Amino acid sequence: MIRVAVADDEKLARYNIISILQESFKDLSIVEAENGQELLQLIQDKRIDIALVDIRMPRLDGLETMDRCPNRPSIPWVIVSSYAEFPYAKRALSLGALGYILKPPDPAEVREIMNLLIGKLRELRRAEAEKLETRWNQLLQYQDVLAISEKPETGLSPLSTCNSDTGIIIPLIVSMQGPPLPHGMIGAIIHQNCGIPQDALEPVLFHAHNDLGYYEIACYVTRTLNPSIWKGTVLTHLLARLQHDFSLYQIKIISGSPCDALESAAEQIQKMRNLLSYEPLLPNISLGLNEASELLLPYTSTELEAASRMVRLTQNWHRKDWVSCKNNVLDLYFTLEKLGTRLQHKLLQNLEKSLGIAPDLSRHFLDDNFTLETKGELLLLIQQNQVNVREDPLSEILRFIDSHFTEAISIAQIANLFGFSPNYLSTLFHQKIGTTYTNYITNLRMKEARNLLRSGISVKETAWAVGYSDEQHFTKLYKKIMGLPPGSEKKS
Repeated sequence: MIRVAVADDEKLARYNIISILQESFKDLSIVEAENGQELLQLIQDKRIDIALVDIRMPRLDGLETMDRCPNRPSIPWVIVSSYAEFPYAKRALSLGALGYILKPPDPAEVREIMNLLIGKLRELRRAEAEKLETRWNQLLQYQDVLAISEKPETGLSPLSTCNSDTGIIIPLIVSMQGPPLPHGMIGAIIHQNCGIPQDALEPVLFHAHNDLGYYEIACYVTRTLNPSIWKGTVLTHLLARLQHDFSLYQIKIISGSPCDALESAAEQIQKMRNLLSYEPLLPNISLGLNEASELLLPYTSTELEAASRMVRLTQNWHRKDWVSCKNNVLDLYFTLEKLGTRLQHKLLQNLEKSLGIAPDLSRHFLDDNFTLETKGELLLLIQQNQVNVREDPLSEILRFIDSHFTEAISIAQIANLFGFSPNYLSTLFHQKIGTTYTNYITNLRMKEARNLLRSGISVKETAWAVGYSDEQHFTKLYKKIMGLPPGSEKKS
């Protein structure tokens, strides 16, 4: 919903413009002001997106209002007046106004200028979102350094905060443990269900950790929205949607406290990351950061260690690092033997779902030595996976690529993961597939992009969902490979 302010000391003049706007646009929230002082207060209190302001008003006229507005550059303005005098228009344009409407307003002219204002507003918000995303990614890297050093030398200059007068940030992590994460659509679902429509102006900052099985998010929410209501309804709805669409996964959401600064949000994200080291002990629900921390307090150090080892096994399993998995299984078995039967069952049920092998482990629960049986089961699965890689390495590699093609993984990294040299794997790939690794990845991304676009996902969201941060580069590449611009797919 776009918030528009119409400021004029004449009630009839306000009525005429508002009537035209309401008849022509369905997604506007319109407020009125009788003078410039009221308009400035509305901008401060209600976060006005667009302003239509009369030049001649008592107490504070339109030009003075624009001049005094502290966030004038972030608001598209239009001057409305019965004075068809060029000096007024010239002064208004110098202050950043995008147009000049004469009274009585012509409906066609008002519609045209409003479309121009909405386009400008979206341009401003896109720039704001990109700036915030750059800051956010820098801060996440900074927090990674903080985790291993009290005094990191990051070279980052202090980053400014979000506009605390207009919005707040709610940081959260969505954890999805199960088979290799499906690409693209999860990000789109999270974005669409965070309480912010696809075409909304407030940005959602999104950072995917596909290899770890979770997504870090910072939602930029207006201050007019009650954070407790947002977290109680929006996150519950998001969790339900994910559980419905991805029933094979263990899904939980951890959310932080509302804050004004990206720095504070990143600090909370780091705390959430630490909690996910013990993810199997947390319930599959939506939790606050403090609530999740308190739930772990009753567990002993041995129980926490078992959960942590289970998380490491899951990560290495999905990375196809079978040598590490074998060591993880042996470490996990040693720790599980020290736990009570009920917690053993709970953790192993969690593990079989996280690894995507249900119900291979839980069928041993009635055996007297079920932990020994499950250890043998896991080691057998690891051995079979290692044999598959040796007998038909390319099939296993292709399965891995098909699950991770949206990530920035080079052929050298894949070769190292499966125990081959990059040159050998590149040659094998070209001989067996008939194309290069890069072309294979690009074609997978374009096919997935086509599916997302045809399902109604925007071009920008589709670009980052399939692994491209540069929307223009994605658009050119898509048109070259698929034969038409991505926007055409969305409309078809």
